[in-house]
Amino acid sequence: MVIPVTGASSLEALALGIAHGLPEGTLVAPVQDARRRKPAPRVDPALVLAVGRIGGNLNQIARFVNGYKRLPLAYREDLDTIRTGLDAVLAELTAIREALDALDGKPRP
Repeated sequence: MVIPVTGASSLEALALGIAHGLPEGTLVAPVQDARRRKPAPRVDPALVLAVGRIGGNLNQIARFVNGYKRLPLAYREDLDTIRTGLDAVLAELTAIREALDALDGKPRP
């Protein structure tokens, strides 16, 4: 439960909570989190679906590559091709991130 308080009331509530054995972070964090949250920008659902599919494909490729410690020589050429394709996908995802950043004016991590 979050009860927003201000000024001296917040200090009194914090002291009361600590006196009853509650950790300070339990009392302060929910209020801070509520202040930091902003609504997500509206994005085309088709774009969200496409990015999700790309992420799923990247995970499958990563799982395959990480599953083999010693690849046969024949796979090395294929991996170079895949790596080139992944670089292109990364460039596309970077462009999408920059477009989303432009929508709300804040860079994403």
